[in-house]
Amino acid sequence: TLQPVKVLTASRSPWALAQSPDGRTILVTHALSRFVPPRTPCMSEITAIDAEQARVEDRFVVPGANLMQSVAWHPSGDFAVAPLTRTKNLVPMTAVRRDWTMANGLAVIWRDGTIDQVILDESNLGFPDPTGVCVTPDGRYALVTSATSGRVAVVDLTKLISMLKSASSDERQRVFPNHLGIPTEFIVNCIRTQTSPRGIACAADGATAYVASTLDDSVSVIDLKKLEMVDRIDLGGRKELTQARRGER
Repeated sequence: TLQPVKVLTASRSPWALAQSPDGRTILVTHALSRFVPPRTPCMSEITAIDAEQARVEDRFVVPGANLMQSVAWHPSGDFAVAPLTRTKNLVPMTAVRRDWTMANGLAVIWRDGTIDQVILDESNLGFPDPTGVCVTPDGRYALVTSATSGRVAVVDLTKLISMLKSASSDERQRVFPNHLGIPTEFIVNCIRTQTSPRGIACAADGATAYVASTLDDSVSVIDLKKLEMVDRIDLGGRKELTQARRGER
């Protein structure tokens, strides 16, 4: 009938969703934090939907997070990953000199609603605007796009999950979400792409990933064995680089 049969209430600005491998759960990310009182950190939400009964099953809180614009499940179904921005809205703006008013990271969302957060920024090498994420079919890597820096981070999920499981609760709650030295433990490569990579998807055979380069009107092709960009698919956009287009880039 092309008519909606049910409407569920999400949090602010629902943005992306992903269905678990077993089909039972749909996770929804949100671009905006919940409304919070003054002098309170951002508080994002992952809405968990029971896909069989078409109802909201749970609402997982992601403290200190904002701008969660993508989500992808691990093929095991044990967890999902979602890029995020940690907006440090309680620190004085003088801290911008130390690159510490915004941090960019990745959430690991476990089936029971537990959330781990890790940083993707490194010392003197930020990973701004983490936007898209996909997980390779073999579950080995998570690929995360940085729209502003024109890179795709290759996250070794085996190393990341092992690090989380061997850590103390204090490390997982306070240290990992803020530690700029941690990414070197699990980021195995950063791949340059065309301008402003955002959406990303893996081919079913696990050999290739495709990245939507939004300010280049193209798709960047990544070889997942070589972990490098190997091709550019032109989508036929305007060839004239106007002042406005140059300004956007």
